[in-house]
Order: sequence, then structure tokens, then C-alpha cells
Amino acid sequence: MPYRLYTDACDFGIAAILQQIQTMKLKDLKGTKIYDQCKKAHQEGQPVPRFVTPDSNRKVILTGGANGTETFDYEDTWNENFDETEIHLERVIGYWSRILKDAETRYSATEREALGVRDGPVKFHMYLEGAKVIVVSDHAALKWSKTYQTINRKLSGYGIVIAAFPDLVIVHRAGKVHTNVDPISRLRRRIPRQDGPLADTSTPLTFNNETEDGLKNLYKEVGVDFEKDLLTQSTMHTLVNVEKPSNVSLDKFKVRTMKYKANVSLATSGLNELHISISEAEVKRFYDAYMNDPHFADVLRKLQGEYDPMNPPYKQYRIGENGLVYFCRDDNYKLCVPKDLQKEVVAEIHDTLQEAAHAGYHRTYNKVASTYYWPKMVHVIKEYVRTCDICQKAKPKRHGQRGFLKSIPIPSQPFEVVTMDFIMDLPPSNGYNAILTIVDKLTKFAHFIPCTTSINEEETAKLFHAHIWTKYGLPRQVITDREARWTGAFWEHLTSLVGVQRSLTTAYHPQADGQSEIMNQTLEIALRAFVFPSMDNWSDLLNNFSFAYNTMEHTSTGFTPAYLLLGFEPLRPSDLLASTSKSIARPTVEDPKAVNFAEMMQAIRSQAQDALKLAQAHMEDQYNKHHSYLDLQ
Repeated sequence: MPYRLYTDACDFGIAAILQQIQTMKLKDLKGTKIYDQCKKAHQEGQPVPRFVTPDSNRKVILTGGANGTETFDYEDTWNENFDETEIHLERVIGYWSRILKDAETRYSATEREALGVRDGPVKFHMYLEGAKVIVVSDHAALKWSKTYQTINRKLSGYGIVIAAFPDLVIVHRAGKVHTNVDPISRLRRRIPRQDGPLADTSTPLTFNNETEDGLKNLYKEVGVDFEKDLLTQSTMHTLVNVEKPSNVSLDKFKVRTMKYKANVSLATSGLNELHISISEAEVKRFYDAYMNDPHFADVLRKLQGEYDPMNPPYKQYRIGENGLVYFCRDDNYKLCVPKDLQKEVVAEIHDTLQEAAHAGYHRTYNKVASTYYWPKMVHVIKEYVRTCDICQKAKPKRHGQRGFLKSIPIPSQPFEVVTMDFIMDLPPSNGYNAILTIVDKLTKFAHFIPCTTSINEEETAKLFHAHIWTKYGLPRQVITDREARWTGAFWEHLTSLVGVQRSLTTAYHPQADGQSEIMNQTLEIALRAFVFPSMDNWSDLLNNFSFAYNTMEHTSTGFTPAYLLLGFEPLRPSDLLASTSKSIARPTVEDPKAVNFAEMMQAIRSQAQDALKLAQAHMEDQYNKHHSYLDLQ
């Protein structure tokens, strides 16, 4: 779309001014009082950027998002606060936009803006590959698109495409000054979208008889009917969910009982009898469909042939006077429906307000079965009701949560798999306001490390190195939540350098890191019980709580975390108080030999693994009691 058409189509003030002065000649107005005003108005329409070929030595700016994308060649530097950047000249390379697909219209604001950021570089990739690119958006959340705390599959897929442009930087420009990209979406009037589940089959509104594009020529753009034409075009392109018509017309099907055997004149005063039956066209449709159904084709062939009346080939079927097949039971006749018309019959009953009105399976079945019959009709009706689009949108969910619990595999040795999480925004204590919790997946041995909420990726990696790596070696797997500090460049470099498989939990589903979540709750309860009223001494309590937790028997393993990790139970103050004056010996294994000690520890840890497996099985049983299996097709 040319820039003049683009801007004038949105700035109706300029369009109105140009409309008035286009037919004037300024030289004819010299010496008059309105010359200065007209000259100023005329100049308002002149400073329009021109299309140019991009210069590979300059930066490229993409402005846009959910409303469209435009590309500029740009040679100035940009400040940290983009609103303070002085842009002396923007050279237009091109504009691009498209209509959102049906599924895209239901995206969130962030997803739609990210969609524009993804499609823009793809559309202009021939200009952007290898160039320094600045993406300007009025959606501030896109600045953190690489470090979202929670993310879904769509945003993750968009990030993969954006990552193909390593020199691409996203900056924010406030919407009130972001006026050169999305004014089309901010017209003074809009066609309201339909929010109901039913498809809108009404004819779009029109204000004139012309169907051509209102933006094809400049005269119509600035003409008096431009805004009206633009509204007409946007109405004609409004997307609605209109189901495609089936091969068999439903309108014809609904008039199967509208044939009159007697013409009745409303002007007559005599008594007339009105007979209603199936129309001849409908009878023919049914008969043709019978021929395409192997079962009913065989029924017609045998019942229309010669057979013993005392022993008919199909005792449950009869052929009516109109030639159609009826199911007979206790003098109750039901019209048999061939395979090609079965779904249409169910749709007519289920989707009609005066029939079933989108009722459930049982009520729909009773309605259909009272008039129609075909073999295995239960399965057809049940499948139609289960997959009805409007029912899924309009009806409340009466089932439990979907999906069974999937436990994380049990590691084979201590600190082979660890879980990590943060407790953030605590009251200040000795310069700290957060806690990093690290728990071993096998032994349940925990570390509680004070830190601050401003900790970055490098500082987090240093804490991990000092408290875990140097004491227990490098873990094979680290389970974390989706916080920015785990997805930062430094942490990515560190984990790839040492070969750690960094597992991230499922977005919006913190139960996958349930061990850290439960540990955080336990720690918060203990600190709440012992902290001062001023709440400024919790950092002094972490070491004592760590000893208390690691020397308590864990319900999952049946052992204390310290014993599973160290091979002995650390002495506690209660052990000293209960002892005599003799020297206190630490509990040891029966055989002091190292080989037997190692074998015994292996047996104990194997026992702990079995206990964890039983605990996981019990947890899955309890979890799955309130969830149902979901088979995605």
C-alpha cells in the first residue's frame, strides 16, 4: 500500500483538508486573506517519504505487530529509551499486512503482536539477513520475548524464527507516538465481531452499490464517500465461522413434510381437508441414498422381489406406499435412514431449537429414535454429539481435569538429578531478600542458599558451582522452572560447556517441579515459626533448618537424606544429652571394610529407589482418581 494512501486513509483530517484545496490553485489566491492558510494546508500533504532501495551499510527498522509491518532504511543511532531517539529521515522500503486467520483471531494480545514480529522478518528476509535490525513495537512485553517466565508453543515457535536473525533487537515505543504503523486498526468506527458460537450467515452491510476496492485510486480515497467505502470493504472482509454446505442440502431435507395433496383456498368458507406427506423430491433422495447403502439396498432388493409372506427375508422391515423402508416394532413404524443421510438427520434434530436444542446424547437419541431408525444408530448419534462444535463451546465442563500424572524417572546415584527454585521477595535480612533451594532427587538432601532478587545468570551459576559442583560433582540433569535466569545466555553457555541436560518444566504447570514447590512450602512454614517479629533474621536460620531437614526421615524413602548421602547419621544435640560419660561413637555399618560398606550403601540406596517408586505409584493413583485420560487425535 503506498504511503500516501496509507496515511491519508487513516488521518481523515488531512484527507478533508486536501479534498478542499486540491481543486484550488495557490497562485490564483495571492493577495487574498486565505492565501496563508491555504498554503499551510497545502504543505501538510507534501512531506511524504519516498520508496528507496535498502542500503546494506545502514540499520533497518521494522515497525508493526498485530496490525501490519513497514520497513525503513535508517542511518541514525538509537538511544536506550527509544522515544528519545532522533530520527532525521526514514526511507520507506515497503509495507506489508494480511488478514488474520480464523484461529489467529482468538490469540491473546501478546501472541498477535509476536505473530507480527515473526511474519515481518520472514516477509522482508531478503533485506534483513545479515543486517542490523531494530523491531519497534508498542507492546512492551515483546522486549522480554527471549526471557518469558511462562511460554506456550506458539510463542516458542515464534522465538525459533526470530532467533534466525541474530542482530535483531526489539525496542518499545509508546502507543501514543507509534502512529505510523497501526492507524488503520484504530478507525473511528468498527464492525462488531460476533461473540456467539453460532455461525453468522447474514449478508454483510453495504452502504452503496459499488463493490470495487475503495483504496484503488487517490480520488476516492480523499472523496466524500471514502470513509463509507472503507467501512464497506472492512465489512465484506469480516471473518465469520460459516460451515461449508454438505453434499445433501439441509434445506431440502426440512421440507420433506410440506407437500399438500389438496389445494386450499383461504377465501373459501367451506370445510377442506389438508393432507401432509413426504415430498416426491425427498422420496427420491431417500431412494437414491438407499441404493448407495449396502444394507438397505439388499433390503429393498429382497422385499421388492418374490418371497413367502409367512417367512419374509427381513421381518423387522416394511416397504411403505411411497417406496421407502420402515422399521416396524409393535405397530410403531420408523423411517429408515440410509448411511448418506444419517448425519444430516442427527444434525436436524440435535441442532434445531424446537427439537433437541443441542441436548446431550440421551435426549438426542430419544428424539431421533422416536421417528427414525438405522443399524448402529447409537454410535452415530454419540459421535455427533461428542464432536458438536457449538456444544463444546457453549456447555460447561462437567468432567474432571484431563491428563494422568507422569513421574520423573528415578536417578541411580546422589546428585545425578537436582531440582532448583527460588523463594522471592522476602523481607530484607542481612542484605538478602531471596532463597535459592537446591534438592537432590534421589536422597532428598537440600541446600538453602540466601541471595537477592536481582541475581543474574552469572551469579546463579557461581552459587551452583560453589555449593553443588565442587562438593558432589556435576549433575546430569537440572530441573528448573521457566525463569529468565535459567534461559540466559551465560547459563546456556555453562550447561552446554559441561554437558548438563537442562530440563525445563512445562509452561503453566509447576507440578512438574513439585519437589522444589513442596520444599519451598516446608521452608516457608519453618521460617514463619522462628523468625523475629521484625522478620529480619531469617537468613541466620537457614543453616539450622538445613541440618534439621536433612536429618529427618523422609516419607518417600524411609531414610534421612543425610544417611542416604553420607552413609551415617550426623550427631544431634539430643544424642549428646541422652549419652553417658563414655565417648560417643557414631553409628556405623556392621562390617568396617570399605567393600562391604560400599555394597551396603548400594543396597540401602537401592531400597530408597524402590521406596521412591512406590511413593510415585501411590501419588499417580491419587492424582489420577481426579483426572481422566485424554487421547488427542
